Amino acid sequence: MAEILRGGAGARASVVGILSPVADHIGLPVDKVNFLTCQFLALLLSYPLRSVLSPLKTSSNARLAYELFVGLFLCTFCFGYQIIHLIILSTTCLLILKYYPGRHYRHLIVFAFAMLYLAVTHIHRQVYDYGGYTMDISGPLMVMVQRVTSFSFSVHDGTIPDEKLSAVQKQRAVRTFPSVLTYYSYLMFFQAIMCGPFVFYDDYMGFIHGSKGPKKPSLPATLQQQNGVDSHGSVPEQTEPAPGGVVARKLLVSVVCGLVTLALAPSYPAESLTRPSFNEMSFIGKLWHMHVVLLMARMKYYFAWTMAEAVCHNAGLGFNGYDSSGKQRWDLIDNVDIKQVELSTNLKALIDAWNMGTAKWLRFIVYDRLTKWRTTAVLCVSSVWHGFYPGYYLMFINGGILGITARKMRHHFRWYFQTSKSKRVFYDIVTFIVTRMAIAYIASSFILLEITPSLATFRSVYFWGHVVSLPPFLLLSGRKHPQKPTSNHAQMTKNHTQTITTNHAQQTTPVPDDKKSL
Repeated sequence: MAEILRGGAGARASVVGILSPVADHIGLPVDKVNFLTCQFLALLLSYPLRSVLSPLKTSSNARLAYELFVGLFLCTFCFGYQIIHLIILSTTCLLILKYYPGRHYRHLIVFAFAMLYLAVTHIHRQVYDYGGYTMDISGPLMVMVQRVTSFSFSVHDGTIPDEKLSAVQKQRAVRTFPSVLTYYSYLMFFQAIMCGPFVFYDDYMGFIHGSKGPKKPSLPATLQQQNGVDSHGSVPEQTEPAPGGVVARKLLVSVVCGLVTLALAPSYPAESLTRPSFNEMSFIGKLWHMHVVLLMARMKYYFAWTMAEAVCHNAGLGFNGYDSSGKQRWDLIDNVDIKQVELSTNLKALIDAWNMGTAKWLRFIVYDRLTKWRTTAVLCVSSVWHGFYPGYYLMFINGGILGITARKMRHHFRWYFQTSKSKRVFYDIVTFIVTRMAIAYIASSFILLEITPSLATFRSVYFWGHVVSLPPFLLLSGRKHPQKPTSNHAQMTKNHTQTITTNHAQQTTPVPDDKKSL
């Protein structure tokens, strides 16, 4: 079993190492070549789900079986016999959900077992490949843990009366336990089995049955007619959403991020933060180097996540209706908003735009279920889910300190800089720069993994993040919100921030529970 988990010689020789000659020729590790090959195959194999296997042309079971078969094939091709861990996890959770007598605790047992199984996998990986970045089954296991735990909570919600559920819980509740085919298909559908994105069970079934169609109830009558929706709400066949444009755009973004990673990332590895040459730089030079190193690290995620989103969209998964102007929305399963991450002027907006699928998962199974210690519980679950490298926990702790400080500073001082255009521009420039510096400072321990090099990096930049954040963190704790600006100042701020001009559109649309940030 240990040999299988490591993807040892037997497993690699049979399937995983089949592309070794290609990997040697182009100079990439075989695990990366396998991943790229599987994602390319997934992109090609996703199109039939919008053509010959469209929900308008074939049965749901045929679509479910296709999803499951291709998912198993790609996982076996990429990870060999390590796929047994996906089968063990999913099957054990299925047995718990169906046969454990205490139905009120089944979801908690599934959650505990899934997290424990993933934790053991993380620990075992750290034993045999400490600090390595070789792709193994732990990545797909992380994705499956999200799905099987959210599904188990939805099954639990399906046993509770609607009046005791939140709007989101009611929407995602599973009232009838699905077939075995449906269960395994959801957990292993091929578009997102490798690296996500996270998809809720009801969204996946809406895609399978075709109910996530283009009809948008809030569309005006004229737009409904333009989009092929008649007065009775029926949707003709020709109105199926066409994702060609968004797929092309995300593929282009993915390719650019991949090329940047290949060209520049080798010059800015995480290890460069611990080299003597880094300590010889000026303070500003160190900050810039940290920023570029973390930017290159993010590029790898941008490449993988946008590629995965493109694969999903090519199958028709991710369609989220139409906006007020009648434009198609493909943001249902987005995992990252690159523009927001790179251009945000505060840490909260940056964090909200990063790994959004995981944030929705944590909100659904942890944050919205508790009344006390919710943020702490989210951080604990997120930490275990990521793994057990000390650098992860150092990042979460520092991120909490700097995040709380940034929020307090924003609440107490931002209003003053909204009273004139020049002040607003100055504030945005300063907060943009500080946010870039802060995320590089916080996340450096995430890529360095260990405590000693992380502390050495902090020391080389004089612990500036802690020095700047701890005094306001302590001094502003417990203080009330400052006096709001005068009515004239408030009106200027309002005029600056509003983007909708009609009186009807000036009302703010409530954000669904599962869209709110943590």
